[in-house]
Amino acid sequence: MNTCRKHMAKLEPHKWIGEKINQLDA
Repeated sequence: MNTCRKHMAKLEPHKWIGEKINQLDA
């Protein structure tokens, strides 16, 4: 979700994790 994406964006070190979750959420 966009909200989760922004939350992950704050976590620079875990940015790659946000992308993986983004694929699953997509």
